[in-house]
Amino acid sequence: MKKSTFIREEMLEPYVCNDAYSSIMMMGEELVGEPAINMNCGTLQPHTRLGGGSHEKAEIYYVVSCQEGAEVITGTGKEDDEEIHYKVKAGDIIFIPGGVFHWIDNRSCDEVFKIMTLWPNQEMNDMYFVRREAWGTSFRYKKDYTEL
Repeated sequence: MKKSTFIREEMLEPYVCNDAYSSIMMMGEELVGEPAINMNCGTLQPHTRLGGGSHEKAEIYYVVSCQEGAEVITGTGKEDDEEIHYKVKAGDIIFIPGGVFHWIDNRSCDEVFKIMTLWPNQEMNDMYFVRREAWGTSFRYKKDYTEL
């Protein structure tokens, strides 16, 4: 018999990538035991930005929380690749096509920038592999977690 799965961010251990960014796998096949859309909750610290990159497949950003002045930037600004600066706020959604360079800029803000990133499956999320390499799994419950 199949059962539903309840996930609360506080239940899961963040994977700390560096002083600026941490990542929590909130949804994926490994966590729920069957194919599921991958959801990653990322937290970018104040006065920092991500280095940026591009992925083969499209992804969707959902801005959970941020301070006024936070941006999501797409493109490199080089010839034939327009750089677009999106001034974002909580609730905004950005579709990023595969192959489009992008990053998050939180340098002008005093609060964390929290973003949910969605992919069709967990293997499209680079952090899935980073966490598996470090932990042996793509998610980890906090040691003090008790079931609801």
